[in-house]
Parts: sequence; structure tokens; C-alpha cells
Amino acid sequence: MREKLTVLIVNIIKEMKQIENLDPDESLFVGGILDSFDLLHLIPMIEKRCNVLIDGQDVIPENFFNVNAIAILVERLQCKNLSFSGNKKEKKE
Repeated sequence: MREKLTVLIVNIIKEMKQIENLDPDESLFVGGILDSFDLLHLIPMIEKRCNVLIDGQDVIPENFFNVNAIAILVERLQCKNLSFSGNKKEKKE
């Protein structure tokens, strides 16, 4: 699952920044690929394409250091959503 997320996030950033190559391990901010304004555009794109809600408390440097860190964040949020959805179903029955 994380590999698919990594590819998706790489493609989102490549499309957004119109770049050819992006190493998932490369620092996005130190490497000059993204700046804080880019992050404001990137977050809603990730939320929409990955069906997650990135809360303000999750917008920390560690979660957006590189593509792999973003993929880990998204995977965690997706699992949290699945777990929450499962709990809601159990309560309804």
C-alpha cells in the first residue's frame, strides 16, 4: 500500500511543480523542491486524491520531510479512517 501511495505522491508533486524526476527520499524543503506556499497547495491535493483529512496537528516538518514521510502520514490517516469507520459500523448494528 505504501509503495502505491509513494508513487501517487511523487506524481502529484511532479505534476504540481512540473518536474521530471523526484526521488522519494530527497528532502522536499532543504532540496528546494517545495516551499511553505507549495505545501498549502499540496495538502488539499493529497487529501482529495488519497481520501484523507490532514489535520493541522499533522502539518509538521517530520511528516513532510520527503515523499516517503508523506506516504507514511497518509497511510496512517487512511488506517485511522478505516478503524474509525469500522467502529461506527459496529455501533450501528
